Amino acid sequence: MNNNNYEVPDLIGTLSGDIERDFKKVISIFKTQSSIQSSVLETDIVNSLRQMHDILYIYRSISNDLLLDKHKDAQTLFALNYHLLIITLIFILKSDEYATFFLLRGSLEASIKATQHLNGYDSTNSFSNNLEQTTKKIKNNLIVGNNINSKKRNDIKKSINKFAKYGREELYGSLSNKIHIREDIISVPSVYLNDFFGPISSIKQELSSLFVIIVEYETVFTMLNIDALRLNKISNSKIEYFRSKYTNFKYLIDLVMKLL
Repeated sequence: MNNNNYEVPDLIGTLSGDIERDFKKVISIFKTQSSIQSSVLETDIVNSLRQMHDILYIYRSISNDLLLDKHKDAQTLFALNYHLLIITLIFILKSDEYATFFLLRGSLEASIKATQHLNGYDSTNSFSNNLEQTTKKIKNNLIVGNNINSKKRNDIKKSINKFAKYGREELYGSLSNKIHIREDIISVPSVYLNDFFGPISSIKQELSSLFVIIVEYETVFTMLNIDALRLNKISNSKIEYFRSKYTNFKYLIDLVMKLL
């Protein structure tokens, strides 16, 4: 593939420029790996990698803004989650569905727990309980202290409940179901490892799309730290970059930003 496909305008000092430069380094790393066939780095594959890299980069950037206050437990959980997501990306390259589902479910758990600690709460081992506690905190922070009427309060509650339900049922619940119905693994270690370290020839779009929507969901949850938003702890350029590119939860982000 012609390297000129990766050339971009000079964007030094911009978030999009930082993301693009890091992505070019990622591509360079893949090119040096013997297990990566040259045919892998075709347009469709590169586009899938770019989408996963982009949302992962912005999630990391927003999380780092929130961790400037050195929340020890939150730092540990965010670091764990970041490692989980990097590993997940590798398994997606290897088209390992089961490992991808398992790791993404773990990522959701770690992300919600990290957000809880940022909000000053202790987490439990129940994803649903952690999710409920975090969304309750978000609702209270938006309603308390804002001079809003009952209709607006109901809109806030409905929007956040919709967001929580999607995470609980469509994402976490769906992943749990896929893991639980997994058939017995019949490959012996040598066969599995041979397949894993064998050539990469494609990326399953279903897996890369699932990765993107889950990290987008986690980014929204992380970003909706109302106290941090009011204190401008999160870079405005990062918020606007995210809002311009990721719109699955626009209804909630727009509502929150209007109330700040």
